Amino acid sequence: VRELGIEKNTVIIFMSDNGAPSQCPQNLPLRGHKIDPYEGGIRDPLIVKWPGVVEEGSLCNEPVIIEDFFPTILEIAGVRKYEQPGGEIDGRSFVPNLKGKKVNSQNRDFFWHFPHNYGSEPYSVIRKGDWKLIYWYLDGKTELFNIQDDIGERKDLSSTCPEITVDLSKKLGRYLNSVGVKAPIDKLTRIARPLPGE
Repeated sequence: VRELGIEKNTVIIFMSDNGAPSQCPQNLPLRGHKIDPYEGGIRDPLIVKWPGVVEEGSLCNEPVIIEDFFPTILEIAGVRKYEQPGGEIDGRSFVPNLKGKKVNSQNRDFFWHFPHNYGSEPYSVIRKGDWKLIYWYLDGKTELFNIQDDIGERKDLSSTCPEITVDLSKKLGRYLNSVGVKAPIDKLTRIARPLPGE
């Protein structure tokens, strides 16, 4: 970029799509590896260089998700909302974060859906503020963690905080239904496993 002389008008975004593979050392204190629903499998660093906009050496602790990249890049490129192709866009632009503005993500829900038996059992996840609920399809078990207090996800609070567990399970199930996801199917019975909250 520097050799081409476009360093000052080029935005560079660097991220990973998953946590470290299981054959790599664990990213302590985070629990889990790539494909796991724990923070070690889904939490990644994000580095953005945007000359004249992102202050060098600045930090932002607000979470974003990969679906946020498309609307962010469109906004950086100056594409207005009504010009965006393909209908409704998943995600939200994180340009305000890059410009150092205060963004409250505490009320935003984040979702992950992994309905496969590939290196992990099928699961879905919701994170709302500091709370994170994991729903396992094979046995219908839920796990609840407070990420702020327990970044290593060692203490399952699903039985000690039943109201939060039920609320997040229902919220997760409603979201999955609203986007038309497919639940994993039991190979023996050929019946779909219930979604969370059902």
